[in-house]
Amino acid sequence: LGTGPETVILTYPQYRSIELNLNSKEWNFLPQDIRNVYLNYLLTIGILGLITYIVLIVLTVKTATQKSVLIFGISVTFFALGLSNIFYNLGVFNHVFFWILIGVVVNQTANQKIVLNSIKALRVLALGSIFFSILMLVLLVVAIVAEVNFAKGLTLFNSISVVQRQRSVFIETQAQNILAIDNTFTKDDEKRALQAIHYTQSAARLNPVNQVYQRQLITVLAMYGNIKKQNNQPKEALKAYEQALDKARQLINNNPYDFLNYNLVSAIGLQAIRFNLSIDDLAQITLESAQKAAKLHPTSPIVINNLGEVYWQMKDLRNAEKTFREAVNLKADNVQSLTHLADVLVDEEEKQEALVIYKDIFKLNNEEGIKEKIRNLE
Repeated sequence: LGTGPETVILTYPQYRSIELNLNSKEWNFLPQDIRNVYLNYLLTIGILGLITYIVLIVLTVKTATQKSVLIFGISVTFFALGLSNIFYNLGVFNHVFFWILIGVVVNQTANQKIVLNSIKALRVLALGSIFFSILMLVLLVVAIVAEVNFAKGLTLFNSISVVQRQRSVFIETQAQNILAIDNTFTKDDEKRALQAIHYTQSAARLNPVNQVYQRQLITVLAMYGNIKKQNNQPKEALKAYEQALDKARQLINNNPYDFLNYNLVSAIGLQAIRFNLSIDDLAQITLESAQKAAKLHPTSPIVINNLGEVYWQMKDLRNAEKTFREAVNLKADNVQSLTHLADVLVDEEEKQEALVIYKDIFKLNNEEGIKEKIRNLE
């Protein structure tokens, strides 16, 4: 039966090849669709849906070629569209074009053409067209306003000093921004975060089904909690984290198959644990969410690393070491996972192995902090 429409982004991580972690510049890229339309339909609507789609193309072309030169020309265009499906996914325009072509061919080749003789029927059709045109125009305006607000909020969020230092474009960075160890904020960051919350919240209200808006709102709320914690305002920090956590868990309830939502919950929970914020069942929620994210995206070193951080924060050094080693095996040049692995080994008194790893890290990233750790162990 397939996995359902628009579910490639949910299914792909579970079958993604580990080899993509090695040399690709887009090693953490998550595709929304498969470029080949037929493979895309095979995955999302299943073998029966794919057969139905192909039969529809074949019958339409076969029917059209038996009629006038005009319809034959349309059928050639339709056939070319079917061939292009092998190499390119259908955009919105091509989807509309596809079904219009079918309608034209069917109408022109029917034994009895459809004729509206009734004035009443014509009025109903005209009124219906006007109504739906106005409705689509209103929805378009709402979508544009929401996108503008989201863009403003995202620009403000990206101007926060911690986010600028992350320097990453991968989609998991929503969780990574929350977990940033270097939470040194400037005086302007709180104002920027508040403005970002305002604009992103407006976008999310205008388009509540857009999960990108919702996830970004959650990220900004958690970042605001980080700022409040640095400013020694634990009550405000707790409130921001509770809001972010509630919204993230609601996303999971709405879509329990998206690892990004679980990754957000685990990141928020982990940061709240670090800050000693009191939230009911926080440790259990954080660990279960991190484990679920790892199960849904088992080849992502970022997701596996986050699970290791949860174990480490909960003082489960054995599982933390095991998980960080798994993250390193997935991507050997992942400095973050290597650093965490070495840090855990130090906690376990395995200092010789930790020293070797720190020296390997220094070759990849010669930061002063790594140099200091090497000096401490030599």
